[in-house]
Amino acid sequence: MAAVNDILHKMKTTSMADIAGIVRRERKRQGATQIELSQIANVGIRFLRDVEDGKPSVHFDKLMRILSVLGITVDILTNEETKT
Repeated sequence: MAAVNDILHKMKTTSMADIAGIVRRERKRQGATQIELSQIANVGIRFLRDVEDGKPSVHFDKLMRILSVLGITVDILTNEETKT
């Protein structure tokens, strides 16, 4: 599964629910099932479902594996950086 985003989209996320929606939309856009994505990202199907359901406490390293497989990057900015 490769990232097929030709245009850089930036989105400010403030909750796990935001991330859940992004993961679900991108997985479906790429035509992957939950089972396929969980296998490629080497996470359990229950974990992926928790992510897509917006469970607020998930293992960061596993979440990052899912995002990486989908071609989603995360930029962390300080409050000062977001003012510009």
